[in-house]
Amino acid sequence: MDEWKASRSTKPVIIKYQDIDKVFLDEWKEYLLWLGRSETTIGIYMRNLRHVYNRAIEQGVIHQSLSPFKSYKIPVSKNIKKALAIDDISRIANTSMPMTERGRMCIDLFMFSFAANGMNFKDI
Repeated sequence: MDEWKASRSTKPVIIKYQDIDKVFLDEWKEYLLWLGRSETTIGIYMRNLRHVYNRAIEQGVIHQSLSPFKSYKIPVSKNIKKALAIDDISRIANTSMPMTERGRMCIDLFMFSFAANGMNFKDI
């Protein structure tokens, strides 16, 4: 991992496909954890690297037998579902609590997001 830390302040490092093996992936994961990246973020980075590696295999740049991803387990985060009960959603939709126009708009946006299968508020 010392090489990773040292390379952080220097020019970009060129990594050859042949250099990507299980040890490389383990050390990269440790480096990313040291940087404070979450398991979810690390998993995204690893899946992206696997995709690029698989494209190189498809294009004949490297042989499939060298792929470290056949045996390497990409980190997966534990997604904790934070769902409301349908009764709670109904109470939100049908509230008789006095509120401002902005408060009503917030409830309407929440209900639209719910009706749109949890559409992200940034996308509304």
